[in-house]
Formats: sequence, C-alpha cells, structure tokens
Amino acid sequence: MMKMELTNIQKNAVKTLLSNFDTTTKVKVDFKSPTGSGKTLMATSFISNLMHSFYNEKLVFVIATPSSSSLPKFFEQKINKYKRSLPFSKFEVEYIESPSTSKKDTTESTTKIMPEINKVYIFGKSTFGKGRIFTERSVLDDFVQICNEKNYKIIYIRDEAH
Repeated sequence: MMKMELTNIQKNAVKTLLSNFDTTTKVKVDFKSPTGSGKTLMATSFISNLMHSFYNEKLVFVIATPSSSSLPKFFEQKINKYKRSLPFSKFEVEYIESPSTSKKDTTESTTKIMPEINKVYIFGKSTFGKGRIFTERSVLDDFVQICNEKNYKIIYIRDEAH
C-alpha cells in the first residue's frame, strides 16, 4: 500500500484551516487551490485532524460537490484511500445519492439520515433541488434539525469542482 503524505505546502494549508476551526462559533473559511494540487488529500487530512483533536465532540462532516456524475463516488473512494495514511482513520465515509422524484419507485419510504459521530457524508448536486426526493421530503432539513437537537457540530465542506 502506497502511503499518501502531504507536502510542506499542503501541511501548511491544512494547519491554516485547522487554526480557523472553533467549536463554539460558526466560521466560514474559503480555500482555493488549483486542479491537481491535492485538495481531496488536504480535506481528508483536515477531517482526520479535527476528529483526532476534538475526539470528544460530536462532529459530523457534510461534503457537497456540484457534480452529479461519478465524482461524488470517486470522492468517497479517494477519502477512504487517503485516510489509511493518516494518524486518525477510524471514521466512516458515505456517499448518499438521492433518487429523483420522477422515477417510478417513489412510493418507497424515504429513510431518515441519522447523524453519527465522526462520519463523513458526501452529497452530489443531484441530491438537491426541485424534483429530488431529499428536497421534496425535507430529508436534508430533517438531518440538520436532528444534528441541532442532539448537539452535533456540522462541518460543511463545499467542493467547487467543475
């Protein structure tokens, strides 16, 4: 197995992101990096470090990517691969795809997404918007409400991939 290691520039970027994290207030941090610079590896390192540093906190990670193709699934696979090289790797990553309400099998009951400590949820853009079961049935709103009621801290990461 090939070990994934951050370069010094990547380590500094992750360190800067971590220094902006605060468990008591909402913080928005914009992070931009060119294609091929290792953003997914840096995001995985950031997630791993937060989980390790704030182990007793109820952290939930939500990654939203604007892609509706195979990118969200690929993102999940890469995080699972990269996390094995990091000090804290005991976390689950799950790509959750919402079916369209235009499909025939919409009579199935929609399961609630229940938050789990130190879990990463990946959503593609096909999850959101008009005609999407998760939107139409408030699945994501319910998820956020449950997180709030149970005192989870949601770490929202939006991937700007095009």
